[in-house]
Amino acid sequence: MQSETPSSSATSEPSPSTSAAPSSSASHTPASTPSPTPSKSAAGCTNAGALGATGVSLNVGTCQLQTAGWSRCYDSWYGQGGVDVIANIKAACSGSNMLMACYSEANPGVMRLAAWAPTADVTFPVAGTSTAHHDANGVSWYYTETYSWGFYHLGDTVSRGSCDTATGSFPGERMCNHASSGKLNFGYRCGTTFLNNGIGTDGARWHRVWYTK
Repeated sequence: MQSETPSSSATSEPSPSTSAAPSSSASHTPASTPSPTPSKSAAGCTNAGALGATGVSLNVGTCQLQTAGWSRCYDSWYGQGGVDVIANIKAACSGSNMLMACYSEANPGVMRLAAWAPTADVTFPVAGTSTAHHDANGVSWYYTETYSWGFYHLGDTVSRGSCDTATGSFPGERMCNHASSGKLNFGYRCGTTFLNNGIGTDGARWHRVWYTK
């Protein structure tokens, strides 16, 4: 499913919100390559890979996001369900552009993967079907408040049921959150890490996070 792509740009820096629960086409090189030695800055953020202008970026540092003008607006643990109201996420992340990312508490300063587009594209409603999606800023997005919300490498295969279980050519460039009745459910994936219980293979809790600008 394809549709027209809105676009806009602006900046804003809302205070981060958290939930009430505990804390295919042509291939391309990922927009960001892993940083060999992530390092803490004096400001407390982490220097790692940069966020690409388009497409899915890997191993992005929080310092790089701050420098690019992104503000964290919502953070949620993958192991909770029925707590995070999608309308609240959208209200907290109301800038012209929205970024979705995920990370492990074992390495919270580095986003395992991240992608962004105009907010109107990231939240563009599509049908709750296995292949429904909307392309914007070099990323294939899907947003269905009663099914799932996520993204994957532009033009790769997708299999939503409700979350994306596909491998495709770029399994590490997929993020998915289960959704129903306008709320996020627990799980499901950050790249090749599957998180139905919210705990990754590294033994740490994993988070889904939103930024705005």
